Amino acid sequence: MKRSLTAALAFILLAALALSPLSAQAAGGPPGTTPPAMSAAPGQKAGEKAQGKAREELLALRKEFRDLSLSDQEIKAIGDILDRKADDLAKAQAEIRIVQARLERLMLDANPSMDEIQKLVRSSLDWEYSIRMIRIQQSLDLRKLLGDQRWATLQRLMRAFQKARQLGLVDAKGGGELPAALAASLGRL
Repeated sequence: MKRSLTAALAFILLAALALSPLSAQAAGGPPGTTPPAMSAAPGQKAGEKAQGKAREELLALRKEFRDLSLSDQEIKAIGDILDRKADDLAKAQAEIRIVQARLERLMLDANPSMDEIQKLVRSSLDWEYSIRMIRIQQSLDLRKLLGDQRWATLQRLMRAFQKARQLGLVDAKGGGELPAALAASLGRL
């Protein structure tokens, strides 16, 4: 419960802590900096362009984040929703890692058994199905709590964070615009 509530609170802090530097850059920022959209040169690498686009998306969602206006009760309810099946999620993720390790080990054999490979793959898929169904239920519960429009905003914000994380704008150690503790909490959403 505490971990998920922390994650929900960290999500709320995203706009205040992570996007403030982005808005300063977009507004012209401190001398010597250029907004992400203006820094794209014709020969710029695709990864840098993607990072600039992710920064722009995060900035564009800042107003929508403010419009969410999550109350303390909603924050608690979000934490409760995320905590309901947290243990089941952790177990399923651990089981997938175990099955994948067994499959990798089996593939090292000179003549691996296709029957055993099929069983392991099926087991992995079953655990993945469990994870997906838990996440779908959580999403539906969040939608019920927040309503369609606010839920859609929350989904866009989470996708923008995930994209920024994949592009290396943020990571578990912080980086870019996020302090370490905040980045770690957001990574668990």
